[in-house]
Amino acid sequence: MDSKSNIQIKNKFKTPEGRYTLLFEKLYGTVQFDYQRSTKITIARIDASSEDPGPWLIYNIGDLVNICKQDTSKKDPLRSLIMPATRQPCVITCHAFMQSKDGNDLLIGMSDGSVSILSLRSQLKLPVGSNKPKITETLLPLEVERENACCVAVLWMPRSGGATFLVAFASGYIYTYKKSSVVGEPSSKFSLGLGSSKKDHTPLATFNLNTGITDAVLSPDGTRLAVTCRDGSLRLLDPSTGSVLGGMQSYYGAFTCCCFSQDGKYVAVGGEDDMVVVYGLKEKCPIAHCEGHRSWVSSVSFDPWAHGGAAAGLYRIASVGQDAQMCLWDVQSSSGMEGGGNDMMQGSPRPGMRKAASQASLQALGWQGADVSTGATNVISTGAGIPASNLAPSNPPANKPSTAHTASQTGVGTLSKPSSLIYPSVPHSEMVVYEPLMEHRLHVEPLSDVLVTESTIFTADHAGCLRAWLRPGK
Repeated sequence: MDSKSNIQIKNKFKTPEGRYTLLFEKLYGTVQFDYQRSTKITIARIDASSEDPGPWLIYNIGDLVNICKQDTSKKDPLRSLIMPATRQPCVITCHAFMQSKDGNDLLIGMSDGSVSILSLRSQLKLPVGSNKPKITETLLPLEVERENACCVAVLWMPRSGGATFLVAFASGYIYTYKKSSVVGEPSSKFSLGLGSSKKDHTPLATFNLNTGITDAVLSPDGTRLAVTCRDGSLRLLDPSTGSVLGGMQSYYGAFTCCCFSQDGKYVAVGGEDDMVVVYGLKEKCPIAHCEGHRSWVSSVSFDPWAHGGAAAGLYRIASVGQDAQMCLWDVQSSSGMEGGGNDMMQGSPRPGMRKAASQASLQALGWQGADVSTGATNVISTGAGIPASNLAPSNPPANKPSTAHTASQTGVGTLSKPSSLIYPSVPHSEMVVYEPLMEHRLHVEPLSDVLVTESTIFTADHAGCLRAWLRPGK
């Protein structure tokens, strides 16, 4: 392998729409490469009536959370806060922002399993030079006591106004919380971040997937939860009940990351097989396998601004991996292809693509077709207010036990992967394969995250270096 001093790093790259250029690079607080330390990026916008609404750029390095203006080229962040932990070593693994009326809008998950709820506005008001965050509440779920305690995703429920959030753990558990129960109701409008004494950290619902989780993301409308697993499966769940609604199996190894398209019709998934796979919710099967990375894919993100939205059925996807490369892909939706999505199941060839898997070959692998009328019979678990009896199958097949599980007193249930709903792994010779329209090494160290905005693409690596790439014409 070439020494890092001889690695050629790009400061600009070309795409069909023009040239992207390096806007700025942030190296504050960078550390030596460690795969267990994964820098993630979040964009936050506070209420326009605020003194400084942003947008704000939030990213982590180890146990530090850095906050700076999105468009600033200053090297040092405005705030660099050290998050406390229940045990050491411990690092930040994920974070999420959603504007809310009570101001408690920032979630931060840790590798020890703890989750902190903060007010971004309160952090911005801290004295200059302060490195101690003002935390509203810290959740210490049972995961803190488990072996795989790591929190892999914190998710605000879309359209909830910051009232509900989900937490996914590497152990396979997913918890749903009502924020007002966790932080307590504010005693007055002047006590931001100071809840009443009535607090309840009991989750609304608890789901157990019986396999390790690597990532999770909610659809834009909040009706679907995509979860990538160590067993190589992508599972589409109903976040209110835990029912499995669909999914697919990887070609090889675990899936590592996922992202919904802007219209919620597709999920892009990266994995240890070095591929980005696009799964269609309507098609209930993968519509594209994207080959170009030379190592595991770390993060994927749809770019809704590349083609003016998805009206033409063309989706731009950005992906980064352990090969320190970013790849860009233009993937055609099945509805945008000649003959529609059904032809893909019949194995019709596409220009420039390999043949798709045939219906017969998939049925031989156990796939029962795209019509999933019994999806609601596959129940993971129930929580408060969701009786398990309401989710059990009314007429399970003869000689086949029900896959529903009665919730225990703690509201925890389990689910084995339903093979009839998970699209089987497609042989490589039968994949619909795309090649990247751009692939370049953009960092010295392996990349950990990519985030796309209207004007910029942000990339981050495992050492904590963050780079911003300005779109053509901006």
